[in-house]
Amino acid sequence: MQPIQKTLSNALMLCVSSIFLAQIANATVVRNVSSDQAQGIIGEAISLDVAPGVGLNISFIQTGELVKKAWIDDPSRITLSFDGTLCQTNSQGQECDSDQGASVVHLRQIRPIQFPDLPRSNANGTLLTLITEGSEGRKLYQFRVRPVTREPKYTTIAVRPIANQSLSMANAPEPSSQLFESSETTKSTVKAPVPVIAPLPQIASVRQSAIGRELSEPEELRSLREPAAIVEQLSTQEWADSLSSSTYFQELSKL
Repeated sequence: MQPIQKTLSNALMLCVSSIFLAQIANATVVRNVSSDQAQGIIGEAISLDVAPGVGLNISFIQTGELVKKAWIDDPSRITLSFDGTLCQTNSQGQECDSDQGASVVHLRQIRPIQFPDLPRSNANGTLLTLITEGSEGRKLYQFRVRPVTREPKYTTIAVRPIANQSLSMANAPEPSSQLFESSETTKSTVKAPVPVIAPLPQIASVRQSAIGRELSEPEELRSLREPAAIVEQLSTQEWADSLSSSTYFQELSKL
């Protein structure tokens, strides 16, 4: 019986160890959120679940921002710690240096503390407010923090910058300049009409037809002296002057 009990005990311990390792593995997941989502500009407010014995990190390493100030409305169950020194206004009213601040905020759940005259938060949690400063100026982040008893799904919230925001705005075309360029292009493609002159009839064929026939009536002679459909478009006085002085009319006058 002892070997069987020992085998069952080892199997049970292995099963418990596997479950514990699986929970730890699940708790090491990093959740990525965009900067505009963490600020509450788009989507719903982000909720942070803080379990007992397992802290939660909020990282601004990817954005390069520094946390200058932090407030939690109900500090009776959640504590805050930072990887740097936050800004504190001195007696002269001067703020901290530009390189002073924290890039990681760590949250932990503690046993409830009774603070006099401080209301306790409900089951929906309390509000965490962070003021950061970076290359884009100061930003305000808000998170709803809830103390829970279950294992957390993640242990780090990584705030990432908004991808290609400045690039897309820089490449946005100006509508007015587009319309101006379009109108200029249209103007350049418009061309003035050019008169099309049909080829003149052969002088030899006119002479042959005049010699081979007996032109007895003036109407026939007049029809030969007036060429039909020489041009398709009569447009300018210059064309008329050049046509009257051409060899075609000079040859007709010899008939």
